[in-house]
Amino acid sequence: MDSVKEKKSPARAIVATTLGNGLEFFDLVLYAFFATYIAKAYFPASDPLVSMTMTFLIFGMGYLARPLGALVIGHYADKKGRKPAMTLTFLLMGLSTLTIGITPSYERIGIAAPIIITLARLIQGFSAGGELGASTTLLVEYAKPHNRGFYGGWQVASQGAGSVFAAMTLVILVNTMPEASVEAWGWRIPFLFGIVINSQTRITIICNRRVALFAVCNHRLTKDYPPVTAL
Repeated sequence: MDSVKEKKSPARAIVATTLGNGLEFFDLVLYAFFATYIAKAYFPASDPLVSMTMTFLIFGMGYLARPLGALVIGHYADKKGRKPAMTLTFLLMGLSTLTIGITPSYERIGIAAPIIITLARLIQGFSAGGELGASTTLLVEYAKPHNRGFYGGWQVASQGAGSVFAAMTLVILVNTMPEASVEAWGWRIPFLFGIVINSQTRITIICNRRVALFAVCNHRLTKDYPPVTAL
């Protein structure tokens, strides 16, 4: 029975890690796809160009935080393990995405609104930077020597899938809701929807001991597959 589980575990590892990473990037890029609505809600200005410039400036700040997240969470993963590191990134990304979705507009709370959004984007970038290294390392270490490139490639594939999912969400919203409703509150739905599906999926991935990915990470990885010494 154990041998059967071990044979299935590589595929389950790919599915678990790819799904988690795809949802992470879904959260990360939602901001860009809904930038027009975010600009009106949090960065109002008499000139629409100024409003959009400020919106994308904050979007870019999230990427500035990614190197720091990669270093800090990468070090944490070395000390505590990849499972705790990925759990931390899931938590950070989920909370920051929810924050963007529920923060009142500039009209309601003034300058506090863009400040909160900026902090949320920084946390999103920090989380994404840390998750990228932890999940890629996990995939490559899980693979056998002859297919490490294939396993590692699922990391980038999941990023693209998450971005496509985010774009499709925008298309569905603008084609099924009145524009006024999307601008008033509808644009927030994907951020709330993202935290719901991410929480359910990630809790399953993290806590379900039958998922081979984390079972192996807990007590079999170093025994079955030695650490990567060269890629």
